[in-house]
Amino acid sequence: MAGSAQEEYVKTRDGDIVFKKAHVHGLHNLFLMGRSIIMPGVIIRGELQEIRIGRYCVVGEGTVIRPAYRIEQEESNLKCRFTPLSVGSHTYIGKSCVVESAGIGCNVRIEDGCVLGRNSFVRDNCHLLPGTVLPEGAVVPPFTVLQGCPARMVSVLHESTPSVWTEDAVNFYETFEPSAVVTPK
Repeated sequence: MAGSAQEEYVKTRDGDIVFKKAHVHGLHNLFLMGRSIIMPGVIIRGELQEIRIGRYCVVGEGTVIRPAYRIEQEESNLKCRFTPLSVGSHTYIGKSCVVESAGIGCNVRIEDGCVLGRNSFVRDNCHLLPGTVLPEGAVVPPFTVLQGCPARMVSVLHESTPSVWTEDAVNFYETFEPSAVVTPK
């Protein structure tokens, strides 16, 4: 059984675990900094622009990550320019999320079903509760908890959150069993 589970994912030399049922486009533009987990069904649109994912991150099943874009006027033409996307270390992105942010900081928890609008920015140490929709261009200040559609601040995080979430992220990676993940057929 362990042999068949190994066939479901690839483990890089830096310790990243990428399930084979994840759809990574533009692999040359995807930079995983180490010990992150990309679950089955994830779609990463690296062919559009560079995407960096920090250490000890998790991207949940069915999540779509694509770089944000800007429309710019060049002479008499409109040009669509994609911007690089960076996800900080110790960040958790839940299942079935859509991420089109300009950036996500470190120690961020994005729960299942969240939508991060185009060119939004989530600073370090934030928590987006399930189903939160962050509007286009929104900037989330550090240590805030957001909920709703559109997102609104409902609470603030304790100052100890960064150390707790960093430890949680490392523990999650170290105890993660890829064979326990049920991959769709």
